[in-house]
Amino acid sequence: MISKFHTLNKRLEQNERDETISEKQRQRNAAQIKTEQEAMGGLDRYQKASMYGAKTSKFVFSDWVIPLLQKQRTQKATKNDDDDTNKDSSIRRRIRILDVGAIDNQYHGKGYDEWLDAVPIDLQKQHESVLQVDFFDYAHEYCCGTDLAVAPEVASNESKTASATAKGNANRFSPRPFDAIVMSLVLNFQGDPRKRGDMLALAADPRLLKAEEGGMLFVALPSASLDNSRYCDLDRFVEVVTHKHLFSFELVEKKLSAKLILLAFQRKAPIPLLPEKKKNKKRNDPQQKKDPSKCSGCCYDAATKTFDYGEHEMKRLQPAKPGAKRNNFAVILKSSANRT
Repeated sequence: MISKFHTLNKRLEQNERDETISEKQRQRNAAQIKTEQEAMGGLDRYQKASMYGAKTSKFVFSDWVIPLLQKQRTQKATKNDDDDTNKDSSIRRRIRILDVGAIDNQYHGKGYDEWLDAVPIDLQKQHESVLQVDFFDYAHEYCCGTDLAVAPEVASNESKTASATAKGNANRFSPRPFDAIVMSLVLNFQGDPRKRGDMLALAADPRLLKAEEGGMLFVALPSASLDNSRYCDLDRFVEVVTHKHLFSFELVEKKLSAKLILLAFQRKAPIPLLPEKKKNKKRNDPQQKKDPSKCSGCCYDAATKTFDYGEHEMKRLQPAKPGAKRNNFAVILKSSANRT
């Protein structure tokens, strides 16, 4: 069921990009595909199938993430003990993570509340603590200075309404970037390889994930996504995420099994600033406080909702690996202006 749902998601994305058909035909195709998904039980049944699969495998992604976060916290404590000027800052501040595709919130009621704040989001929730919102919408509002997790009444509106609310709030401020972002089996759910790249770019955005050393990104993928792909493999995926000119990540932990690939990335140095950002950066710049959406050097432009990777675009792995039974999973970094 999960595999078929993914296939239909890919067909939706392909239909959306198909320039050989009319808009009327595009709408008919999309309606037909969505009808097929609903006949299967829709997103609700897909999520329940995912939850069932997790329970039967007895694997919980948070069980792998938590020790790595605790290790990071311990390192901060040691660093602060050696630095009297920072003794009361970093370690006493709670770690805040964004759990994308949370479904039923793996971090709720597990005894982590003393030191961990988790913001769980998903397209459809299976637990009352999960915020029902698309990652792209949540990230966009965050970049604009609004955290939908602390304004749930905004999250229930359409993205356009949420954007208007954010722009109309004269007292808004930039929310503090997360210490870590978790993406468990969400990149493979996205049918468009370009949007997978966009999701990674948003997860690395300094407005969403802290730019300085230590910010972490956790990714879980089905092993088949990389082991059996025509256009991607583990090395290629790591190459995209650790792109030194864009994201400043390093792969620090990995766990491979027959069914899953678990990867932990961490910033090992502050995210690089483009020359114009270095030149224009000013301490306590009031304009930056007024408009947190402006971020020179970020891949995402919140004002136009577009992505720009400049000269650092990355294509599918070529040549394609042979084999008729291989899948088409790939991650592409392609600027919005170059997609037509």
